[in-house]
Amino acid sequence: YTEAEIWAFVEQLTENSHHPLAMALFRASASRFASAEPGSGRSALPAVQAIEQKPGLGMQGQTHNGKRVRLGSASFVQALPATPSDANRLEGAEIASLYLGIEDELIAGFWLNDRPRPDAKATLLELQKLGLDLWVLSGDRSDRVRALAKTLELPCLQAIGELQPEEKLQKLRQLQTSGHNVGMVGDGINDAPVLAQADLSIAVSASAPLAKQRADVYLLRPGLRGVAEFINMAQRTRTTLKQNVAWAIGYNLTAIPLAALGIIGPAWAAVGMASSSLLVMANAARLLR
Repeated sequence: YTEAEIWAFVEQLTENSHHPLAMALFRASASRFASAEPGSGRSALPAVQAIEQKPGLGMQGQTHNGKRVRLGSASFVQALPATPSDANRLEGAEIASLYLGIEDELIAGFWLNDRPRPDAKATLLELQKLGLDLWVLSGDRSDRVRALAKTLELPCLQAIGELQPEEKLQKLRQLQTSGHNVGMVGDGINDAPVLAQADLSIAVSASAPLAKQRADVYLLRPGLRGVAEFINMAQRTRTTLKQNVAWAIGYNLTAIPLAALGIIGPAWAAVGMASSSLLVMANAARLLR
């Protein structure tokens, strides 16, 4: 297969995917074709049809002559162990992040480097200050996940890689069974099951439609800072609610007996009730700052 044919397969398989790695490959393939000379024969390149996403594994389609085309992990593309043998590596290169295969034959490998979102570290630090335990559950290779977590320089961050969607769900249930209330932040199709299971689920901006449907909260603003801001606001709101309820109970326990005994008249009782309501509203309005 020529390089142009390989990129044509990749572009078609990833065109409608919301997965970050698929989107990166689509941009790479689209930019290569955009820079090609006019009339280079792109329309004659092989077409892929019946494209479907396999959560936790990759993308799959068929060529016009019925051959299966897959893009994803080596074990998904070809009947190989999760770590390919030396024969399947490019000389002097690390193991590929993703593979492209026709039937059971590997025909290309793609190397990708992940960078944390610019606001990831600041967001995690804020969540840590709020008293939360932090976990990273990923389907990527364990060494890559640990390396990514190490760049965030947060010793308390526990990172686990090579997890299928059902394994993420199992880990979340274990945390819940041990007495934890678990909040899940995600953006992909693979995250939908754990988002549905979590006590609080948050989908970030530009998430896959299925992730949005399963989430309790959808952040409209790009980035992760909204996660910490939302949880901080939720905790402050709960504290304010407790304060207002405590004040209302205390006021009524005091004012009602005084009014019943005739110690305060109707006019002062009305003033006290209005003042109590205003105090509750003013306390709640502090959340707007």
